[in-house]
Amino acid sequence: MEQTASMTDKYQFSSWINGLVEVLLYALPISFLFGWSYASSICVSIFGLYLISILVERRSPRFDSPMSLPVVLFLLAVFIPSVALIGPADTWREGKHILYAVGVFFIFIDWIGYRPVILRRYLFLLTGLLVFLSLDSFYQFYHGKDILRVGLTDGRSTSVFTNPNYLCFFISGAVPLPVFFLHEAKKAWIKIVYFAVLLCSFATLMLAGAKSGFVALAVFFILYLARKERESIWFFLSFGLGMLLPYFYDPIGIKGRFTAFFHHGDDRLGIWKQTLSHLIRQDFLWGKGLDTFKDLYSPVRINEIFYSFPHNFFLEIWQTSGILALLLFIYIIFKVVFLNITHLRQERICTYLFISTVMLFLTSVVSIPLFSKYVSFYFWLYFGLLTGAMKIHNSEGMAKE
Repeated sequence: MEQTASMTDKYQFSSWINGLVEVLLYALPISFLFGWSYASSICVSIFGLYLISILVERRSPRFDSPMSLPVVLFLLAVFIPSVALIGPADTWREGKHILYAVGVFFIFIDWIGYRPVILRRYLFLLTGLLVFLSLDSFYQFYHGKDILRVGLTDGRSTSVFTNPNYLCFFISGAVPLPVFFLHEAKKAWIKIVYFAVLLCSFATLMLAGAKSGFVALAVFFILYLARKERESIWFFLSFGLGMLLPYFYDPIGIKGRFTAFFHHGDDRLGIWKQTLSHLIRQDFLWGKGLDTFKDLYSPVRINEIFYSFPHNFFLEIWQTSGILALLLFIYIIFKVVFLNITHLRQERICTYLFISTVMLFLTSVVSIPLFSKYVSFYFWLYFGLLTGAMKIHNSEGMAKE
């Protein structure tokens, strides 16, 4: 009798701990809107509670996935050269958010395999975040400042961020999710709700006006059409209205962005060439260490514009951590594409998370740094959701066989 009561108490305690971990995982992407310090504290809490949960349940975490080993090797290739070049203290200060982000990636792999319902709940959460950012962007566009008092940048909506590229980054990753729920919905009124969400999302991308975001949408069309979904009319109607309404309402801001598409104020090609010649060739194998670009490159400027990062994922990794880390990152990209492209029509949820990951990559690859706090967390978060979804799909496939 006492043993049964002890097991019941243990189960209740474990449920409370798991509930807290899940709530903190929900709070993590929302905390990005209010600053890095909140996300950092939440991550530390998640790791502590997750460890307690494992110890209480006396289970071994299962991080087995095709992506686990490449990610660990990439992490080692990033941090070992940096520790040797700039020391452990500076490496920790500049790279702890990368460790936190990859830690969340592995937690998602284990938890989604252990509790699959978390995946769908999290996709709902990210869709809700998409709705908030879209509505807040319209509020900012019409009132000059958003609810957190962030003003417009060059007439472009930034929502709660100081940079329009970050807004496009968040929106691009979440846009495929309402499309997924639109296809899953059975009732007409639910389809109309997700149709409205998509319309606001596309219009928000126009208001923010990041060119890489437009490229990501074009790729979204290609991957979307590959599925030949029945509800295509909902998607194309929301896209058309979302693109056209702000285009005609704000002819100077939106049309100006299209007119200046090939006349951007900075010279990306120039910064890439100088990064190769001035920095990478000097340390071809091991790089310079985390977050060293702005200190090494600060005397150089192009068209009166100073740069704090190379505006290119691949050059950023190469300059920071050397050729081995770059090759491992390319291998991770190849592996993700290979594993998903062969199953593009087989599992809908994997398909849309794959599209989300691709859109995140395209939106940020030449506009915002991979090792930044925002990009690291959001990129690895989606990557963890995708890997967890693939794990569920593979397990179900094996069970059927």
